[in-house]
Amino acid sequence: MISAAGNRLFRSMDRGDTWTMSEDLTTNLDRDRVELMGQANSLPRCNRMDRGEECILSRNDGVSAFSTGISVAESPLVPGLLWVGTDDGNLQVSRDGGATWTEVGRNIPGGTKGYYVSRVEASHFDAGTAYASVDGHKSDDLRPYVYVTRDYGESWEDITSNLPEYGNVNTVRQDPRNARLLYAGTEFGFFVSLDEGGTWRPFMSGLPVVRIDDVVVHPRDGDLVLATHGRSVLIADDVTPLQHLTDEVMAEDVFLFEPREAVQWKQDPRKSRSITGDKVLRGENAPPGTAIHYWLREASGDVQLTVTDLATGEQFRDLEPIGNSGINRVRWNLRGNRREGPPGGGFQFGGGGQGPMAEPGLYRVTLTVDGQEYTQTVRVLEDIWMEQG
Repeated sequence: MISAAGNRLFRSMDRGDTWTMSEDLTTNLDRDRVELMGQANSLPRCNRMDRGEECILSRNDGVSAFSTGISVAESPLVPGLLWVGTDDGNLQVSRDGGATWTEVGRNIPGGTKGYYVSRVEASHFDAGTAYASVDGHKSDDLRPYVYVTRDYGESWEDITSNLPEYGNVNTVRQDPRNARLLYAGTEFGFFVSLDEGGTWRPFMSGLPVVRIDDVVVHPRDGDLVLATHGRSVLIADDVTPLQHLTDEVMAEDVFLFEPREAVQWKQDPRKSRSITGDKVLRGENAPPGTAIHYWLREASGDVQLTVTDLATGEQFRDLEPIGNSGINRVRWNLRGNRREGPPGGGFQFGGGGQGPMAEPGLYRVTLTVDGQEYTQTVRVLEDIWMEQG
């Protein structure tokens, strides 16, 4: 199924061979009659033949089209439950596959004021719940606006809360695994809420201050993908601890999260040859191995972190732990402790080399804080895809 929004919603059930269209979902404003900065826009456009005539040199600056849909969402729970947000302030919902529509933006406290409904997000957990962000920067209003409905748009609650006073919201998303975890991409950065918009926290570690245009959580790997304006696509590798950071977890003094399984990737130099031309446009891969995350309610100076091979019982790796309050993240690169070898070193011995690679199988992660042990199991997978490439 393909959906595309103009002033109507167009849908195809056969990969674009045929299309259906809805009624006009916008306010159908004539943008030539919309006031710009308090001035009537009634003068004609200027052209080279209008010398001496009063006209407008640059009309409708920054808007290639107006009265059009800019955000479309379908409920992942109920097929045919559709939401459309428009650039002239309408927020439409259909519960019958697009046959009929109801404009529910008027039910938002204070209304949408004709602003862009920059994002509408259908809940992953409740059919009647949806989230919407409203962007007024083209009307000289840089304040954030985020709302939630739990009754198909009949009423809305303002969940803007403590987002910074300036910084319009371009997108709002609900995490696909944690109903209370929300993400907001704003003009000046990225924010998360652990309590469904009750409070927001900046999530900017290693992230430049940049406009965030869209957010996606990888449904299988739990990676957080951010689309920015002018600063590329950025990926936060493995945010599953955020997805599991519930009130119950935060009430614990210590909590060790289950690590994500890892692949011991093979390398074949024969398959690494390429002709790149004058420029190499290449993204950065995530570091090898898996991340080990744990929660400390209070900072501690007595923390140990080890990895044991369950097949042999050997304490395979001693990792360098972190003892900060909050979520701590330590990377295990699927290598064991360095082993002493002949002087001069080699691939796995001495001389600054790395320890042996972990064999595929199960490993136990042990976190010790102030003498108390916490354990989880992590699986290392064999690279079965090398020969399939």
